Amino acid sequence: FPGPTIRRLTSQTTTVTLVNNLPAAAGELTLHNHGNHSSPENDGQPDAFLAAPGGGSTTYTYTGTEAGGNERGAFQWYHDHRMDVTGRNVWMGLAGMYIIDDPADPQTLPAGEFDVPLLIADLSFDANNQLAYRFDLTGVTGDHILVNGVSQPYFEVGDRKYRLRILNASNYRSYDLALSNGQPMLQIGTESGLLPAPVRRSRILIGPAERVEVVVDFANQL
Repeated sequence: FPGPTIRRLTSQTTTVTLVNNLPAAAGELTLHNHGNHSSPENDGQPDAFLAAPGGGSTTYTYTGTEAGGNERGAFQWYHDHRMDVTGRNVWMGLAGMYIIDDPADPQTLPAGEFDVPLLIADLSFDANNQLAYRFDLTGVTGDHILVNGVSQPYFEVGDRKYRLRILNASNYRSYDLALSNGQPMLQIGTESGLLPAPVRRSRILIGPAERVEVVVDFANQL
């Protein structure tokens, strides 16, 4: 957890096959590419085109196009979308990040190892360190906050700018993002892609399923 991060160029056709090897108790699964422009049969329907447990599979094709042109570069994500159990299945780890890269985007943005996708999720664990999910009509929250599946994560940075793509994959919890030293962040994008112009932000509130892209300058901070 999370699942593999998929990165594709815009207009590049991508085929993804979901194979459900989970026990029968997990039920049927589907895969929704959240933010992608897809035809109905490739959009992870909650009660159709399902993959049955025990090895059932479904294949999805993403064309990377929109309204006859290239789909714009954006930070998307994928997750199970089964009727009535989406929240439970995302909590149990059936989610990952999907990034569409647009060669037309500014080449001055941090790239490669300096372009870092981050999936934030709050989870709870039982005495055996197994995920514990208890449905709550008012919203399910956890007592541990994980980033890319790691509790209390640590990431070593260089003396330079980084592009951070941040996804809130929590069931219910929102996050008020800020840097501990009070340094501002430069917001460059949302789930819809790059903003018309960067915005200087000291805090960013992000709700479930929302994404935000920021550039943080770590120069002279080491």
